[in-house]
Formats: sequence, C-alpha cells, structure tokens
Amino acid sequence: MKMKNILKKIALAALLASTAVLAQTPYDEGQKALREQQWVEAADQFEQAIKTDKEQADAAMYWRAYAFYKAGRSKEAERELRRLERKYPKSSWVKEAQALRIEHRVAGADANPYLLMAAVLSGIHYGISNRIEPPPVTVGNAHEQHEASLVNNLRDALRELGQSPVMADYLGREFLDVFVACKEHELNEFEMTISDLEYLWYLHTV
Repeated sequence: MKMKNILKKIALAALLASTAVLAQTPYDEGQKALREQQWVEAADQFEQAIKTDKEQADAAMYWRAYAFYKAGRSKEAERELRRLERKYPKSSWVKEAQALRIEHRVAGADANPYLLMAAVLSGIHYGISNRIEPPPVTVGNAHEQHEASLVNNLRDALRELGQSPVMADYLGREFLDVFVACKEHELNEFEMTISDLEYLWYLHTV
C-alpha cells in the first residue's frame, strides 16, 4: 500500500509539473529568455504578451525594449519605449523605461576613448546627482527652433572646457589645465602649418 501511495504521489507531481509547463504565458517565456540571454526570443515572446495579456502589456513593452537594447537593436528599442509612453503614459514602467535611454552626441573618431568615456560618465553623474531636468523634447528640426548652444570651433571649445567648474571637479583642475594647454599648443601648430591644399589653391592662382 505504501508503494502505491508513493507512486500515486509521483504521478500527481509529474502531472502538476507538466501542467505548470503548459501554463507558461508568453510573458513568462520572455522572462525565461531574458535569463538565458536569448534577446531576440525574449522580444518575440514579449510581443505576444502585449497582444494577449492586457494587464501586463506595459511591463511587456518595457522588457521588450530592454531585450532590443541588449540585442544591439537600439532603434527598435526606442520605438518600443515611445509606444509604451504613448499607450500607457501613467504606467510605473514609463519611469523605469527612462533609465534605459541615454542621449549622447557622438564624439569625433579622433577623441581619446578614455577621456571621452570619463566626460560622458561625469555628465551623467552630475545630472543625476543634481536632479537636473532635461528640457522638453524637440520635435522636428532643432536647428530651426533653437538658438545655437554649443560652440562650433576647437578654440572656443577649449576655452569653455578650461572654464568649466564641473569638469574641473570631476577630472581635476591640474589635469584640465595641462590638457587644455597641450591642445591649445597643438591647435597653434596646426594653424601655422600651410597645407598642400593651400599651396595648390593659392600658389597657382596668385
């Protein structure tokens, strides 16, 4: 009798386990795919969850955007975040979604990658620590709607950098002074150098 009871319990446990597997929702499958770092599979599962589970649709949109980011498909992630903000503007997941987005003006290919990363992280930390609110989103051509707020030449950029208390605080005043002095010297040398193109333009036309 004891053996029969044990076998019945084993059979019941197996049945419950199989039922639980069958009851997995697309949202659950998406979470499973995230844990396994199967980003594209996760995005597909969360799309199914958005269509079939209205109660978790906003959460599914958030995690779908996250999966796209992890897959390196940032444009699709941005579209999913905008979709979340448009359909569920009061959802708590909207605030969570804002942490997935960083707007960064791409630097020149000649920038020192270590200094570039230090500057970007400094700006992020300063903004978060001081709770700086970004301006409203600009729709359309920003050049036509706003006055220029950034300098457009290296000499003015170096002057702005040298006078920045924020960057002096993060990178150190001594480092900043030496860096600006070196770059100004390089700029002077560059401006005093006559290029081959200038010889070609002017030597044969004067």
